Amino acid sequence: MSSTNQSYVRVLAIDPCPTGFGFVVVEGGRRLVDWGVAQLWSKDAKEMFVRINAMIDRYRPALIVAEDVPFNGRRMRGWCRMKSLQDLGKRRGVPVECVTRAAVKRAFASVATTKQEVAVVLAEEFPELETILPRPRKPWMAEDRQMNVFDALAFMIAASRRDQPAAATA
Repeated sequence: MSSTNQSYVRVLAIDPCPTGFGFVVVEGGRRLVDWGVAQLWSKDAKEMFVRINAMIDRYRPALIVAEDVPFNGRRMRGWCRMKSLQDLGKRRGVPVECVTRAAVKRAFASVATTKQEVAVVLAEEFPELETILPRPRKPWMAEDRQMNVFDALAFMIAASRRDQPAAATA
C-alpha cells in the first residue's frame, strides 16, 4: 500500500460474510467516504461481484483491501470469493491487497486484543462510526452485522501499517 499512499488515494475495504459484506471507503487514510453492510439475497457470488463492480464505478478506488482467507475446506466459499475478487480487480485495473487476521492483530496489538476492542479503538479514531458500534456480545449471541464494517476498516489499517517500521505502528 505504500506505493499508493498519497493524500488523495481512495481505498475500498471489504469484509465478506455469509449474508453479504461489510465495506468502508476511505480517502487519504483518514476520511471516511462511505461505509455499511451490503445484504446479499443470493448464495451465488455473482450478486456480490455485481455490487462490488458498481462500488468500483462509483468510488474509483486506487486499491481494494480484503481478508486473506486461508485455503481450507471450512472456508472454501470465502477463499473462492477472494480469488474472484482478485480477478475482478485485475480486470478493472484495481490492485487487491489481502490482509490476514494475524496482521490485524499485530497492527492493533498495542491497544486491543479482541475484535470488540479493535472496534472501540476504530470508533474513537473515526467518530462517524460511533453510532453503529456494536455492544459487546455474550458467548451465546451471534456477531452483530455492523462488526463487518469495523473488520473491513481494520483490514485497511493493517494494510497501511504493514509497510511501516514497528515503532510507527505503536
